[in-house]
Amino acid sequence: MEERLQAIDTAAITRATGDRREPPRVDNLSQLLLQGLQSNDAKLLNSVLQRTDETLLRNTVQRLPVSSILSLLKELHKRMHSRGSGVYPYMKWTKALISAHTCYLMTCQEASTLLLPLLELLEARTEVFEKVCKLRGRVDLIMTQVAARHRETELPSEPLCVIQDESSDDEDMDVDQESSEGEEKNIWELSEEEGSRSEVGERSGAEDDDDDGGDSAIENSEDELDDSDSA
Repeated sequence: MEERLQAIDTAAITRATGDRREPPRVDNLSQLLLQGLQSNDAKLLNSVLQRTDETLLRNTVQRLPVSSILSLLKELHKRMHSRGSGVYPYMKWTKALISAHTCYLMTCQEASTLLLPLLELLEARTEVFEKVCKLRGRVDLIMTQVAARHRETELPSEPLCVIQDESSDDEDMDVDQESSEGEEKNIWELSEEEGSRSEVGERSGAEDDDDDGGDSAIENSEDELDDSDSA
């Protein structure tokens, strides 16, 4: 059976009576599908029902006997209730089966009991899909608006103006006041030094005058003594 599957996948060339010919893929696939339905072989059915080529699917279901249509529909109905993206191939098989055997399915009561739940399942999934699409659209709209507002309110990297705190202004004033007081103190000290120097100069001048006066008085007294001695 694995060799037959490999022959379908690779389209290998077989030899028969010395001639080269390609085995009919559709016939082999139909036979494998019938064998899988009759034996309920899940592995064999998976290898067939996972195919998604529309032309291959349509030709395969057209070659199925009428007695196997309900069996295939039941198998597809069971697999359609599975979750995830693996439902896609079974949907394509269901579409091909309904398109190829519409007349039979319309007259078969058992087929209607299978198709009605299948229709409800598809409608439920379609409704959820529409809600999910609406939700996704609204989320995208909200994210776009938030991004636009963020760009509008984004602050520049460089400050437009520099604001100094009162503490820094007070510190600057204190520094200026201290510097002015220091300058006044230096000026006052210089003036005091100059005043003291002038006083010292005046005192030294007065002392010199006193010395000169004393010397002259001594000289006068000496002269008077000389005159008295001569007399």
